[in-house]
Amino acid sequence: MIRFITVLVTISMVLLLAITFLQVVLRYVLHISIGGLGELPLYLVMMCVWLTAAVNAKRKSHISLDIYTLFVTNEKARLIIRIITTTLTTTVFSVLAISFAEFFGFLFRRGTTTGGMAIPYWSLTAIVLFSLGLSVIYYALHLKNDIKELIKWK
Repeated sequence: MIRFITVLVTISMVLLLAITFLQVVLRYVLHISIGGLGELPLYLVMMCVWLTAAVNAKRKSHISLDIYTLFVTNEKARLIIRIITTTLTTTVFSVLAISFAEFFGFLFRRGTTTGGMAIPYWSLTAIVLFSLGLSVIYYALHLKNDIKELIKWK
């Protein structure tokens, strides 16, 4: 799954670069504007950000401020703090996923589209929902592993 997401994000970034370059050349060199194409880079960036968020959740590579490590030297206490923060993160991502699932359903029923390219809004929300779902799964797996590690600690 991670390899697929990485390939998808790479393709999106190449498209983002190509579309932006094309827009600049068309607009400032040829004085032509392709209506609606201006919104596509925004949606590609959104897709890249959300999909890489799920990859970062899997790899445990999100930016974090682990200031407690300066004050807490006991490894078991650090593990307990990590379990607490991962539990909070999993809970927040779960609530967001549930909210986005409801929002997705609302947009799907409504059938609204973007102004320029008529992209269904529900498809953009689906990307966020997919990322949140994967993140919840990955954080829950990290939490499970940390709890197993704590149980083994005696």
